[in-house]
Amino acid sequence: MNKEKLTDWLLTAAGLILLGVPVLGLVFIGTMRAADAYYKTGWMVAHWNDAESFPPGRNVCMHHFCTRTDTVLKHVGGRRGYTSEVQYYYCPVHESSFISTGGQFDGFLYFCYWIVAIICSAIPPLVLLIPMAFSESKFWLVKLLIWPSLILDVVAWVILIPMWVMFAWW
Repeated sequence: MNKEKLTDWLLTAAGLILLGVPVLGLVFIGTMRAADAYYKTGWMVAHWNDAESFPPGRNVCMHHFCTRTDTVLKHVGGRRGYTSEVQYYYCPVHESSFISTGGQFDGFLYFCYWIVAIICSAIPPLVLLIPMAFSESKFWLVKLLIWPSLILDVVAWVILIPMWVMFAWW
């Protein structure tokens, strides 16, 4: 009986490692990209009228937290010449950190990656809704935080949605 439990435990541990490591990696990278999107949006807004730092018609490097604008289109993945081909702007210093199999599956991986990044960037506005869950509480501090957190949440979503549109557009 102990041998069966040990075997079950080992199979469960191996399954969790095989499934958990890629998921945790994807969440980590998605969280970094979400923070990067906030950072680059702030940088773009701060340098909007500065033609020297952010020349018109130029793109910001796609590498995490890089704001160089001397970028060129580089092949990131997918099959060259097909609809699955993906190209992003990178500066001369950085290369793509995306997984590239050279096949049509790459586009699906990128789609999943961007969805995880968007979901991770939505976590801060969703955390602001926590006081709403306790709206029936008799604790005075919770009642005091409901309206400010709701207003901050609306402001966060008003910033978040244009930020991702702006990030995708550039």
